[in-house]
Amino acid sequence: MNPDAAWLARKWEAETVRLLPRMERAALQVQPLGARVVLELLLEIGLANDCLPDVAERLARYSALTPELVRATGADRMVSRRPLLVSAR
Repeated sequence: MNPDAAWLARKWEAETVRLLPRMERAALQVQPLGARVVLELLLEIGLANDCLPDVAERLARYSALTPELVRATGADRMVSRRPLLVSAR
């Protein structure tokens, strides 16, 4: 497990489990709004938490995914469980 994935796994706490269903519903509502809305959300998160370079790096990793890989891993469906962690490897 890479260091980022290990860090994310440790952050998986009761609060995250509690918020996940609501976040999944919101993600489904935001997705059809398009790339501009997603970009603005990511910029807001990155700027508000002083981590814009980190957000940009993570966005680049996700942008390297293919629809075929996402489907093959089941990541194209919402499930209320621990999310898949996208690694740089």
